[in-house]
Amino acid sequence: MASESPETSSEHRLGVDIGTYHEFVEWVGEEPEEAKMEYRARGVGEDVVGRTTATIGEWELGGEEMGQDRQHELHYGVPEEIEEAVGSTDPTDRIEAVETALSAVTACINGTIQFNALREGMDVHEIETSVSISFDPQVLFGHADADVATEMLGEPQIDVEIHGDDLDDADREKLAEYYRRSPVYDMLTSPHPTEPSVTVHGD
Repeated sequence: MASESPETSSEHRLGVDIGTYHEFVEWVGEEPEEAKMEYRARGVGEDVVGRTTATIGEWELGGEEMGQDRQHELHYGVPEEIEEAVGSTDPTDRIEAVETALSAVTACINGTIQFNALREGMDVHEIETSVSISFDPQVLFGHADADVATEMLGEPQIDVEIHGDDLDDADREKLAEYYRRSPVYDMLTSPHPTEPSVTVHGD
């Protein structure tokens, strides 16, 4: 098999120190509670319909607050043509929220494959993931009831292309299955029932 053991792998690969990487992977397995993470996001609706500014900062590792100095800001909306169609007085092109979710799937699948290929000592040097999904806006704009909201989106189409060197058949089989370990892929494709806590203020 083409995979290398941590002892025989090169010192650095994919921009990380191999020894440090394997220490982290081992720690995750030995201390599962300490390794649990919680990610968060906060979105505030803007004065223009359909636009939101989202912030990402603090997160949690093993119950400990992290990232107090971390601040990422994302500006969501819709394509400029949609803003024009709904009558926006200052049409602006922004990333649509569904597009952001799809791009998150690509990033998570790519990273998941890289993490696992590195763990197995495989020489993977290029990964490209493409995702698309159809959207029917009938529920969003009130032409259909919310009880058919599960029909708004079609089946996601996901294509993953992986390039590597010295890969044997066993390596290829593993690489072809690693996407299943992706958290965002699971979030997109598996049921995660939840009900938001909604508070309405005002008279």
